[in-house]
Amino acid sequence: RDNRPKLRTWDTGTLVRALAIHREWTGPKVDAPAWSPVIMPDGARRAKKNVQAVSMLVLDCDAGESLEALEALGDDFVRIGHTSWSHSAGHPKARLVFPFAAGSFFPAGEWDAVWSAAARWAAAQGVTVDAAAKDPSRLYFGPYVPPGALSEAVRWVYGPYEDGDARRPARDRRFFFFFGWERQPSNSGQKNDFVCGFFLE
Repeated sequence: RDNRPKLRTWDTGTLVRALAIHREWTGPKVDAPAWSPVIMPDGARRAKKNVQAVSMLVLDCDAGESLEALEALGDDFVRIGHTSWSHSAGHPKARLVFPFAAGSFFPAGEWDAVWSAAARWAAAQGVTVDAAAKDPSRLYFGPYVPPGALSEAVRWVYGPYEDGDARRPARDRRFFFFFGWERQPSNSGQKNDFVCGFFLE
C-alpha cells in the first residue's frame, strides 16, 4: 500500500465534495480513498514524527450520541460532518471536521495540547470523541458507505461556502481556533486553499 503523502490543496468546493458527499464503496473499507489534514516533508512516510503542521480539527464520534447533538457541536464555527462507514440509525457514528482558516495551521509540536482541549470542549457539550484521532498522522477514510447503505447516510455543511440545512438559519461563522494558541501562516504557498496530505491506500 502507498504510505507516502501526496500533498494536495483543496479549494472550498473540493473540500465539500471530498468530505460531504457519500459514495458507495464495493471493496474492503481499508482500500477506500483516505486523507489526512497535515503537512509532511516531501517523500516522508506517514508517521507522527513526520507531521509538521495540521490544517483541520477532526473528531470521530462513535459512542452513539444522537446526530442532532453531533451536528450542533460548534455551531459558531465553520464545519463539515458526515456519518461514517459503520453508522446505523440505532447507533449513530459520525466524523466532524473543523477547517482552520485557509492558509493557517497549528504546528505539530502543539497538537497534543490542542486536540486534548478540543476533546474536553466536546465532552462539555455532551459529545464523546475517539482518542485515536489525537494522532496527527491519523488517516481518515472519505465518506464512503457499504453497498446499500446510502439511504442511512447523513451529512451537514455549515460555513461561508454552503449553509447545510434549512433547520439552522444562515449565519456568520468563524473558522475554528482555541484561545491561547496562535495559528501560523502556512508555507504551502496556497493562501486561499486548505492543505491536505491525501493518501490512496
